[in-house]
Amino acid sequence: MHRYRIGRISEDWVNLTPPIRGGSFKDTANASSIQKPSTPTNRTKLPFVPFSTNTSPFESDAYRSLSCHAEDGRKDDKVVVTSRPPREPGNAEMVKQALDKDIDQYPSLDAQTQRAIVERYRELHQRIKKEGYYDCQYWEYVKEMTSIPTWPLRIVFVLVSHIITMPLHVQITLSHWSMSTSDVGEGESFPQHQLRTTMDVECPSWLDPLHGGLQFQAVHHLFPGVPRHNLRRLQQLVIKFCEETGIKYKRLGFVAGNRDVLGKLGEVAAQLDLMIKCQKHMAETGKSGLH
Repeated sequence: MHRYRIGRISEDWVNLTPPIRGGSFKDTANASSIQKPSTPTNRTKLPFVPFSTNTSPFESDAYRSLSCHAEDGRKDDKVVVTSRPPREPGNAEMVKQALDKDIDQYPSLDAQTQRAIVERYRELHQRIKKEGYYDCQYWEYVKEMTSIPTWPLRIVFVLVSHIITMPLHVQITLSHWSMSTSDVGEGESFPQHQLRTTMDVECPSWLDPLHGGLQFQAVHHLFPGVPRHNLRRLQQLVIKFCEETGIKYKRLGFVAGNRDVLGKLGEVAAQLDLMIKCQKHMAETGKSGLH
């Protein structure tokens, strides 16, 4: 992979706001003039702030307080409202609640804390290189294929293996769909981001051949170059790393993971339901319902 490297970041992971979010990038000769983004220094709840001055409709003041209800005393064939009903949380408020939850559950985003996490991560990376976790006997794959005598049988083997592993398509959703999608800012370190947005599925070791290593998705995200047969062994080092750094490492069983995903889908459905209510209100009253 080194041949594809186009550069190296030698300083801390700062000032990497992408251009679409207003980030500024200049050559090294003018590096001192680059504006660095601010980073939260504690666990204080973050306000909901638009990403840029070019605010999209979904980041407007109206959307942040999104709530739909008819005028007081309005009456038609479908609804009677004699007083303003309790205000429902807007979609943007739900997003802010999820963001605050992440801020509370994970290490502080201040530069010192995140720098310490990165240093521990780099130490762990050097250890797994030294202990051979990246080693993979690729000739074993060739040996496996040549053990099947004919090409038709090889094709059948590949097709059958994909059919048998169809449950993995469910498992791969467990590792991602129930996890956070909140953007806490560029100050978050790579290892904390991966562990905050990905979970592992716990299973006994004798099921490893069936799961194909996909049950260790968080470990894989941290060290994508490690072959799957070494992921279970590497998981123990990741557990220790999380204990030392205070990063939450989420692991659930197959059933509990599905329950977690269904809960997250329920939250998304609630946001969609709110948008549908607003749409119906606008169709019935001709008013936006945005306050």
